[in-house]
Amino acid sequence: MKSIFKAFKDVTIERIKSPLISSFCISWIFFNWRIILYIFLGEYGVDELISRIEDYTDCYKSILFPLTSSVFYTVLYPYINYRIFHFLNQFEKTVEIQRTESSVEVLQKKLIEAKLKSEIKECELPFNDKALIQRLKMNNEFELAEKQNEIEIKRIESEETISANSQPRIKLKDL
Repeated sequence: MKSIFKAFKDVTIERIKSPLISSFCISWIFFNWRIILYIFLGEYGVDELISRIEDYTDCYKSILFPLTSSVFYTVLYPYINYRIFHFLNQFEKTVEIQRTESSVEVLQKKLIEAKLKSEIKECELPFNDKALIQRLKMNNEFELAEKQNEIEIKRIESEETISANSQPRIKLKDL
């Protein structure tokens, strides 16, 4: 006798774990909450309770609406969720690429500005300060090299971001 109850219990638990069945049960409760209130909170006799339940129950609320919503939840919702995730992921990639490209442009402008400042300083100095001019040139060349290094680092990061973003991170079958 215990084995029959255990088998019945195992089958029932297995069916409740099914996404379709559990979502159907939740949907049925959502669409038929009045029936549950009549049963648990009503102070009606058996005949009156059955009469109220029959008056409230119809094919749509009992089967069609719960079944439709549970099928939507178990089948269509994961697909819609995946599409939204994919759209947001693509948007994040685009923003990251634009951010990287704008930082490279800023560094390039700073490099051009440093070159122009170097040329202006060179023109303002008297011709007899050749040692000073050499030091300034070396300083400016060092600054230019640093800026070029920063630009190269940002370019590499941008290329890595673009190549990483061109590969899909999640596949539909992984869901």
